Amino acid sequence: MTIRQKMMLVTTVFSRALIVDDDPVCADILAQLLRYMGIQSDIASDGETAIRMTEQTLYQFAVVDLLLPKMDGWELLKHLRANTINESMLVFSLTAYYDPVLAAKAHHAGFDACYPKPATPGIIHDMQAILNETNRPPGSRWGWEIYSEY
Repeated sequence: MTIRQKMMLVTTVFSRALIVDDDPVCADILAQLLRYMGIQSDIASDGETAIRMTEQTLYQFAVVDLLLPKMDGWELLKHLRANTINESMLVFSLTAYYDPVLAAKAHHAGFDACYPKPATPGIIHDMQAILNETNRPPGSRWGWEIYSEY
């Protein structure tokens, strides 16, 4: 089975993602990688816009930059977790300032995983592995992992 075929497994259950990033190039790269997997995505450039979008659309997962204008990724996570409609949505953090200490902080804050920018096929594959886990009870969230592609 090719990597693309493996990545396509996620599309039957997880078909819509929210990308929250103020860098349009990074957001577009991530959207293209997700599209390659067959996953539709919407892009918000700040946390306030992301909250409004989650009130209108049910997303299976979100990929959130930690440094955003108006409301940073940490505060956005609190808002997403406080809304019961988002309780089963996975939230991944993506940051240009990635290090293991930050990944641990992201875990403790409630992110499902933390990744370095820019998004790569390896990162998408790692997200897919978390999304495809079959023993995930409804409404539960995953633990965290320190990403180590580098």
